[in-house]
Amino acid sequence: MASVVPLRLLKNNDMSLELDSVADARTLSALNSGVSTITLTTLTGTEISGQAWPTLIEYVSGSSGTYRGILGNDLTVTAGQKLLALVTFSAGGSGGYAEWEFDVIVRKRRSRS
Repeated sequence: MASVVPLRLLKNNDMSLELDSVADARTLSALNSGVSTITLTTLTGTEISGQAWPTLIEYVSGSSGTYRGILGNDLTVTAGQKLLALVTFSAGGSGGYAEWEFDVIVRKRRSRS
């Protein structure tokens, strides 16, 4: 149905998350009017503080099934921490539903020299 662009979570940085090429599994037509969200939790299921969950991942106007969301820099995380991300998408009615759960490791941004 779609692919989730891998989430690289950098501590103290605003981060973009993109859900790309969301399409109806039966017709392969782009789904441009669905609702998508993300929730970040610890491995034990506690929501990460610093942002309201679930956070909306919004349709990118003029795209073909692309949705984008922002994770703020105020998330209470530590470098090396392991998290779970749950991304959901619903087209409503019989238009389709999908969810993805994947592991995330928090990193600290390093300068390139």
